[in-house]
Amino acid sequence: FDRQRRAEEAVKSFQKAVRIDPVNASAWDYLALNLENTGEQRQAESAYVAGIKVNHTPRLDRFLDYNYGRFLMKRNRLQESEVWLNRAADLSPDTRAVFYERAKLYLLLSRYSEARADAERALEMPDPGQYLQSVQIYALLSSIYRHLGDTGQAQKFAMLARAATLKNGSGGRP
Repeated sequence: FDRQRRAEEAVKSFQKAVRIDPVNASAWDYLALNLENTGEQRQAESAYVAGIKVNHTPRLDRFLDYNYGRFLMKRNRLQESEVWLNRAADLSPDTRAVFYERAKLYLLLSRYSEARADAERALEMPDPGQYLQSVQIYALLSSIYRHLGDTGQAQKFAMLARAATLKNGSGGRP
């Protein structure tokens, strides 16, 4: 159900999963993600918090901190988001999406140098699952460089974003 983007049905399945195995952090994570998709934000946050309480080895869900950090950022709870995105970066130092999201957070916090460093790091990383398209990072870097006052770099990344979008029709990888 989750892969088919059938959130309501996925919620029911993951609710059963956490009843059967309440220490399964991944089940809590997927429950929270799907609750978000159904608009149940309070329940989603409760599921994230429940998952975090049980998220430890040997069954560590490396993306729970990342997903919770993103959730908090969407709700403009930026300081809290930073805590979880920093943990996600420690847990998954080779994951492109983690550094992209933290770069977005730093941009919102007006911490432009940190935003640039994380966005550039994300751009250099492979993304075997193709979760994050380069065009997204180009657009973010264009915005970051604009805030830094480097119009040359801002224009360069804006052009790369446009070229990638035109080449792939939907903003895919160049």
